[in-house]
Amino acid sequence: MLSILVISLLIIALISQYYYNKPNIPEARKHIILLYLVLGIGFLLALQTLHSPSKAYAFQKTGLYFYFNVIFFLIPCCLFPGKKAMGNIFKQGSIVGVFLIILTLIIVFTSNGQMDRFDPSGRGNVIWFPRVMGLVIFFLYYVYLISKNNAIKVFTVLFIIAAVFLINIGGSRGPLVALLGSVIFYLMIIYRGSLYKKVLLAAVSGITAIVATVLILPHVVARFTEVSDDASGMLRIYSAVQSWHFFKLSPLFGHGTGSFSALVNERLLYPHNIFLEMAMENGMIMLILFSSLLFYTFLKLFQQRKMAETKNERYVFDVGILIFLFGLINAQFSGDIPHNPLVWFSAGMAFRTYFPKPD
Repeated sequence: MLSILVISLLIIALISQYYYNKPNIPEARKHIILLYLVLGIGFLLALQTLHSPSKAYAFQKTGLYFYFNVIFFLIPCCLFPGKKAMGNIFKQGSIVGVFLIILTLIIVFTSNGQMDRFDPSGRGNVIWFPRVMGLVIFFLYYVYLISKNNAIKVFTVLFIIAAVFLINIGGSRGPLVALLGSVIFYLMIIYRGSLYKKVLLAAVSGITAIVATVLILPHVVARFTEVSDDASGMLRIYSAVQSWHFFKLSPLFGHGTGSFSALVNERLLYPHNIFLEMAMENGMIMLILFSSLLFYTFLKLFQQRKMAETKNERYVFDVGILIFLFGLINAQFSGDIPHNPLVWFSAGMAFRTYFPKPD
């Protein structure tokens, strides 16, 4: 109840501040649609608990959406409004990330050489760890961009390499693909050249990364190539096929929030693909809402990047685009709606740019 109260107060404060300031620029007024989309997705999740075959999990999932996704949306636009404030958060996050990398490396290299599946909890693959490392990489990249000290630049590059190494030995396929994909798409976005040169740059970057992974970390490649021998991989394929099957049975409204586990397999809570999850459980209406959220988030981040008055401001939105791409690509391979809040965090970054008095 306390978390619901806090979220409600933050939403009320955000809407009140928006209409109190009443930005005169038409483009700025359009940013409010991001908040409406975030709340609309939550309302639809709550509404479709009514016809869910698994109401207990449906209520839990809806609660987790407001607890994680909405909070992640509100953090950048309520608690840290402004480009300088977000930049400071990135710098502070990089410092925390450095300590986390050092601690993790100590644990890994003192674990009798068993580094193929890093797991500090002893319960198998830790879902949050590779995603945290992805965020740390982007925070360190921001520090690299703004720093004028060559020693700090070298320092950040070394820790970025260490973070990539930790993601690799963790064996999580989703964050690995998300990291590679987000970097490639980011390079295509920022590179000023013809479409042919952008595609060529993406191809060269991708091939280089794949070859390096094959040569340095063959056990990681094995998790991608030996899907038929991997229980996790087979379950994802099975889940995707079943999700598509049930979506075709009720394409408009779906089968209800949290219905995947009741209809497909009680041991599986979600299909590890956010689009298939929304399509099966909540139907085309949810897909339209979520696709609109993705479109507006990327559009606003990209527009603000182009309108940035200084390099440091542009770098803030560079990191925002990277976080958005990383969260979106990872959501196609791992987790469900409540456990992929980075897209909502990016939407919050895009939304906070409506403030009429930029810092």
